[in-house]
Amino acid sequence: MRLNLPYPVLFIRLMDQLLVYSGILFVYRNRSNNLIFYSTHPYRRNYYKLRNLCNQCSYLRQTVYNLDLVRHVHIGQQSRVNDCSIYFPNATELTISGAVYTFDGSASSLLGNIVCSSQLTKIVIDYKITHFSETMRILNSAYNCQTLVIHFFSVDKDQLLFTQTSGTFRLLSSRNNIRNLTVKSLCTLQQFEFLVQLCPRLQHLDIHVSHEDFQCIIKYFLRNYENISNLLTLHIKSSEDIWIEKVVNTIAEERQLDEVSAKVIGYFQCYLWR
Repeated sequence: MRLNLPYPVLFIRLMDQLLVYSGILFVYRNRSNNLIFYSTHPYRRNYYKLRNLCNQCSYLRQTVYNLDLVRHVHIGQQSRVNDCSIYFPNATELTISGAVYTFDGSASSLLGNIVCSSQLTKIVIDYKITHFSETMRILNSAYNCQTLVIHFFSVDKDQLLFTQTSGTFRLLSSRNNIRNLTVKSLCTLQQFEFLVQLCPRLQHLDIHVSHEDFQCIIKYFLRNYENISNLLTLHIKSSEDIWIEKVVNTIAEERQLDEVSAKVIGYFQCYLWR
């Protein structure tokens, strides 16, 4: 914490009060007109955001922090991963936002340097995905991940078809444990099919679709039970109004009124569950 204080004595009195009420000892370092104020206790937060990794690594090495307590690590925008020694051994959640750079061009290499990838149970990808190969390498390393959140999924049809024929796709599909998937950007039918094939153990899917693809996705959910038998709930957000009558009629056409239930919430959301 860095404050401009013309009268450090007043701040020392504040530290005394904090010691009385919290039992935590604070110390300070006076540099010209700036006062650096920090606790002598270990770092206590369970969330940490990394921005400029090189600078933060150097800073953390000089500071007494207990990084064992951190559970959620956020790799911020314009981070460059190299030989940085900062490591969060007990992190179970990873968020990646913006562009992440490494000397070898692979964002997946950050996992072993910063977190134990096999311990991750939730991954949030908060940047625009136009090529899915790097994301698959990250997920392959984090094979125990159960919850995946994708903010911007923009892979086109040709890329999807090419990716589905790769050995990396087949390996990830056979070993990942993703049970909960949320896609916050608008998805096409082809993207929906790609994701459910990638995650065969998927149980809950939250997806945003165009009005044109809405009924097609419901029919896919109804017709492909053998391939997506683990998918119990489907939450669809549509770009236009959803009419419960159309949803029920679609289910009736597939003769699954007794197997599948549906509920429309508001005008743009629909839940289907088995």
